[in-house]
Amino acid sequence: MNGITGIFGALYLRISRSKGENKDTLQNHRELMEEFCREHDYTFEVYEEIVSGGKQQLEARPQLQKLLRNLGRYQAIFAVSLDRLSRNGMISQIIKKECIEHDVKIITPTQVFDLAGSEASRHLYDISSLYASMEYEMIGRRTKVNKMQRARRGEHVSGRAAYGYWRNPDTRKLEIYEPEAGMVRYIFKLYLRGLSCRKIADRLNGDGLKTQQLHDFLPITIQQILRNPVYKGTLVFHNRQRIKKGQVYHYKIVETIVTEDAHPAIIPVEEWERANWYKMERGGGQTLSPARDQQIKREPPCSKTCYS
Repeated sequence: MNGITGIFGALYLRISRSKGENKDTLQNHRELMEEFCREHDYTFEVYEEIVSGGKQQLEARPQLQKLLRNLGRYQAIFAVSLDRLSRNGMISQIIKKECIEHDVKIITPTQVFDLAGSEASRHLYDISSLYASMEYEMIGRRTKVNKMQRARRGEHVSGRAAYGYWRNPDTRKLEIYEPEAGMVRYIFKLYLRGLSCRKIADRLNGDGLKTQQLHDFLPITIQQILRNPVYKGTLVFHNRQRIKKGQVYHYKIVETIVTEDAHPAIIPVEEWERANWYKMERGGGQTLSPARDQQIKREPPCSKTCYS
């Protein structure tokens, strides 16, 4: 295709898990590029990573960082396509600058970018990088709109399923996971009986129980469970916008979608609301009367069968 043969370069392979790509995609790209390099008598060292090409900070791309540090060793960067190097305009310009300084070409199966030696290549690189960045932003907007529509339908669209639930991959909705749901019911039961979040955490830890991540329960963990509307069957999705203030990026909530009866409730609505009303009245629920405290201490600890 390009008439350039027998050079030594860096083979950069990247896939994005956020786009649903997996190791099969990475292997397919690797095999395609290895065959391409054999055809042109290229030799190479491989750099691979699974990360979004639209990442704003180069620090989030450790393998690309390593490649650029080693760039003086190579004559070219090999990639499946230009957008696999970056979909972010700022990082694309960093790559361009480094390639010009080290006289390193970027070679894909369909294009050679001789950035140090050809003004036309530099213009084509800039146009292609701009298109990749615009496409990334457009895909991001479409993905966000799709997520919002799915959230309105009651589908779980972001993050790990809450403790006590699992996400059904067919319906994309949350379903109750009883081995954990019993624990959630027990936490609400203890709280409505007067225990503080700290005392509930102490009791669960004393029984040898762990969180989803196999950590001890903390008072803040209990508070988060108590105030999470997911347990009354309500799905809440926050549409966030990334905003730069000075040199730091922040996420601002621009819209909140609340879908009632999105999935089966672990805690009846009335019970959930009563617990949260108590929490507000008790200022977080960290205090108990001495008499109620002594009464609860006399109660026998609950075995694991209490939670199932």
